[in-house]
Amino acid sequence: MEADNEQQQQGVVEAAAEPSGTGGRSLRDPGGPSAAMLAWLAIIGMVGFIALTPVALTFFPQLFAEPTEGAVVIEHTPPSGPIRLISKYSLGASELAGSGETFVTQIDEMSKASYSDELRAAMFAGAMLGADAGLDRLNALEEDAGQSVDGEEPAEFGPEFAEAFAIVKRVFVKGSETLDDEQRESIVASDGWFGELLLVSDLPEEDPARVSLYQDAGRVAMLLVGALIAFLGVGVVGFGLFVTAIVLLSSGKIKRGYAPPAPGGSVYLEMFALFLVSFLVVQFAAGIVYSVNGMDLSRVMVWLILPVMFWPLARGTSVAAWKHAVGWHRGKGVAQEIGAGVVGYLAGLPIVALGLGIAVVLSIVMALLVEMVTGGAAEQASHPVIDQMGSGGVWGIVTLYLLASVWAPLFEETFFRGALFHHMRGKLGVVASALLVAFIFASIHPQGIALIPGLMGLAVVFALIREWRGSIIGPMVAHSMHNATLVTVMLLALG
Repeated sequence: MEADNEQQQQGVVEAAAEPSGTGGRSLRDPGGPSAAMLAWLAIIGMVGFIALTPVALTFFPQLFAEPTEGAVVIEHTPPSGPIRLISKYSLGASELAGSGETFVTQIDEMSKASYSDELRAAMFAGAMLGADAGLDRLNALEEDAGQSVDGEEPAEFGPEFAEAFAIVKRVFVKGSETLDDEQRESIVASDGWFGELLLVSDLPEEDPARVSLYQDAGRVAMLLVGALIAFLGVGVVGFGLFVTAIVLLSSGKIKRGYAPPAPGGSVYLEMFALFLVSFLVVQFAAGIVYSVNGMDLSRVMVWLILPVMFWPLARGTSVAAWKHAVGWHRGKGVAQEIGAGVVGYLAGLPIVALGLGIAVVLSIVMALLVEMVTGGAAEQASHPVIDQMGSGGVWGIVTLYLLASVWAPLFEETFFRGALFHHMRGKLGVVASALLVAFIFASIHPQGIALIPGLMGLAVVFALIREWRGSIIGPMVAHSMHNATLVTVMLLALG
């Protein structure tokens, strides 16, 4: 009898997956208004906290600053991923273009949000334009730090910053040959690639160390230019597929393989809320582990969230209904769904490009607003993963690929394009659901508010693939392909 009931439920779900004259809706999911309200409160609270905290830190830093007595101490911070990447590219591109002034100006602008990056911009300028250009920037940095603001005491260089500053100034005044081994190791340890550039900046052009570093920068420039050309080429193909998809959709030749639920359930909204809560708890626990023994286990501990996927089953949902809701089924066959994921991703590239274009405009507007409100420069939008690249050795690279190309497609697609999208489709149309889920998806990623439209474009594409296919395999494949490509390019450039 139990087996018969299971088969019957499976048949109902499979029948519902094919849109019919009844509107193509499947059965109502478990749960009610009270549970939905609690879930929404948790989601809005967490998304608001994650998305708005960086904005508050940018525009109202004084609210979060710890009270200090005496002068503010300038600490030396590691180089950010974006400035490392752009500086490497600029050095290589300048060798090909034959002029470095434009690139130096660009790095100067990028470095304004951080004293440490201003110091590295001075190293870069010294290497590109000569020691005098580097010294001019060092003097300007020292003068800027020494100015009092609103009657407060001038800032002071912390020990590590002061040491790095002194080493850079010594190289520009007396030459890198006057440094001892300890100073050489110190500047490379604190400033990475910029320290290496400083040490070869005054060497003859034919010196092997200088040739090697400049050749590596040239390789990075060619890699990024090649990646851009490849993206544009793939974009042309994607635009053709996008137009084809519009034509086929308008003619009714593309049928959706996903059937939304009847309105009223809440169990998949609960599942998504539990995912956000669990993710924050795991990150907090990983932070405690790191503070105790210095081990970063965050990329491993995120797998502990796996049981949350099965929350609907604990609430009484049948396995068949759960598979339909989150998309964990083979669709029209695994191979066909994989192919659909690739084609869907390519066809969605114009949407991704639109999102990136809006993000660029928003970044410019944000930079202007920050300058008007705070008088300073906005930090460069970036993802923490970029800053972590090149560290951790083989284990770091393996866990990075697992996180970006396996964990993210599996978990994020299951919870966003699976659970949350399924819940929203019970209430809204496909476009509104895709945009709302995309906004939440982009908001909780720590890349900065300016890049939200760029990630939204990507997330909308994943949602449209889910609507088209029903199965979550396609969005997972598209997500994995996108992340693996970016991680590979970034590793080759920053490694």
